[in-house]
Amino acid sequence: HPVFISLKTAIERHRIDPQLLRMLLSAFKQDCTKNRYETMEEVLDYCRRSANPVGRIVLRVFNRDTPENLIFSDWTCTSLQLINFWQDISVDRKRNRLYIPREISSKYGVDSESIVEGKVGIGFQKLMEELVSFTGQLMRRAEPLPELVGFPWDFYLRAVQKGGLKVLRKVKAMGVRILNERPSLSIFNMGAIFIAGATDSLARVAYEKGSRSAGKLMNKLEKL
Repeated sequence: HPVFISLKTAIERHRIDPQLLRMLLSAFKQDCTKNRYETMEEVLDYCRRSANPVGRIVLRVFNRDTPENLIFSDWTCTSLQLINFWQDISVDRKRNRLYIPREISSKYGVDSESIVEGKVGIGFQKLMEELVSFTGQLMRRAEPLPELVGFPWDFYLRAVQKGGLKVLRKVKAMGVRILNERPSLSIFNMGAIFIAGATDSLARVAYEKGSRSAGKLMNKLEKL
């Protein structure tokens, strides 16, 4: 098939580890059969195979796959996958699918099946707050990635990170409504994130240029 021929060419050209593709296939197969998770470790293992390989492949293609970058990329991709899970609760529960681990929901007296049925108690808000907090901390741990990857990809990565955190804030603010509504970013939100990402990137470029100029000036002064 032409698709697989092209894929083989891309794998060879960019020296992509085939294991990354096997991990994606493994996650896809799991998603076809598994619709409940007992522990957060199970959820994170799924993210490790469904999301992290994507980031690693992108870094490999652009020759930015240093050991340090891969760690930050994994945190970014995992947190984005978790954000998508919490964002899509209203959609997934109607498909009898739930990514909220039972070990966490049970802490707040919330039964997994009650979430699927859309009938939860007061503990649900606290449950979502813990999930949002955990995911937000993971995303913030990945904040150095844009600067490490460098221009022009840093702008895109900052926008992705800021957008993810914005969605998390919306998830937290919605509370129980998350069972029936899917939070999304408005055009205004996306515009603000776009500007913020660009501002951060330009500020860093200006700072670096300023630092280089200052360094050159110091070298000249030392020669006087």
